[in-house]
Amino acid sequence: MKYKKLSVKRFIKKCLLYIFGLIAVILKFLRLIFKQEKSKKILILSFWGMGDSIQQTPIYFGLREKYFDYKIDVISSKRSNDYLNYLNIFDNVYTDLVPWSKKNDKYKIFSYEYFEFFKFIKKLRNEKYEIAFSARPDTRDYIFLLLINPKILFCNSLYFGKFIGELKTKFERNVNKVEYIKKVCSELGISFNYKLKNLNTIKEKKISIFIDSNDPTKEINLDLILNSIENIEFTKNYEINIISQKSEILYTELIEKYSNVKVKNTNFFKDLIGELSSSSYFIGSDSGPAHLASIIGVQSLVIFTSGTPFEDTPYNSTSIFLDNFACRPCAGHCIYKKNYCKEGIYSIEMSKHFKNFFEKNDVVSKKATQLIPVTII
Repeated sequence: MKYKKLSVKRFIKKCLLYIFGLIAVILKFLRLIFKQEKSKKILILSFWGMGDSIQQTPIYFGLREKYFDYKIDVISSKRSNDYLNYLNIFDNVYTDLVPWSKKNDKYKIFSYEYFEFFKFIKKLRNEKYEIAFSARPDTRDYIFLLLINPKILFCNSLYFGKFIGELKTKFERNVNKVEYIKKVCSELGISFNYKLKNLNTIKEKKISIFIDSNDPTKEINLDLILNSIENIEFTKNYEINIISQKSEILYTELIEKYSNVKVKNTNFFKDLIGELSSSSYFIGSDSGPAHLASIIGVQSLVIFTSGTPFEDTPYNSTSIFLDNFACRPCAGHCIYKKNYCKEGIYSIEMSKHFKNFFEKNDVVSKKATQLIPVTII
């Protein structure tokens, strides 16, 4: 019964997206009528979570480098706000002003604050953007940008894409987003560079672990990870830091059990980036910190459960995942009472894969290994 309810929701969502697609087709033709004078300004949409925004970093850097004398604004979700401000390349970072960019209640269209939303659209129209860009293939984003009416529009749409898509590079499922971003950069005529500058380049003998997540299907058993690391000779002289926004008291039992484990509180973004930049290795779930570690240059091992490793693997990282679940990705809405993808990870010989990771990715290595698929038989 639960699965049927989910199917109905998906059907309604698809119908709405087709309706949005038809609206977008109409707006595209109306756009030809309403011409206006443009100024040297660029608008970027980045509505995904922090990890997805981090994957788009080459686009941010490339546009800033190519259009160095332009004003560049970005509209983001609250989850990406700290990272986008940290980059210090945008003139304005607008957060959670578009209803469907919010994490909660984004599908409750009757609860949207439409008055505030259309005031925001009017404000952006007055900016007279020359270029508007969104890497996400969402028809709602496309309609939003059409209403703002930029001179040049780069955007994709999963529905009616042949009629309204104005970005030749199409986003496809089960295609690595890194490759997609590379193609987008090539189409835009900008360089592909994702590494952050002006960071601590001195790596300490330290392993950072992050397993917190708003999605319970992505949380990994911390005791399992620590036990697996402890059994590897290579890590004996390494300090192991648990990155968390939770109280250290919650980890008291693990700190007593493992002598070289500490808890690093990262309530502020600068604390997180400072901790990661001094680490030699990162181990954790599919998350924003995992993507951040990868672009900082930390050798990263990412453990996927409900996520999509083929799409979401961070830059220059290694992944462990189960490749026999057709229900993936579920975006945290598991149709089963038990998270089989998460439980399956616990039965893997973690220490074996961790050892392989450390052996192939020492701190002097310039490039991490490729994906490590793990199948449960």
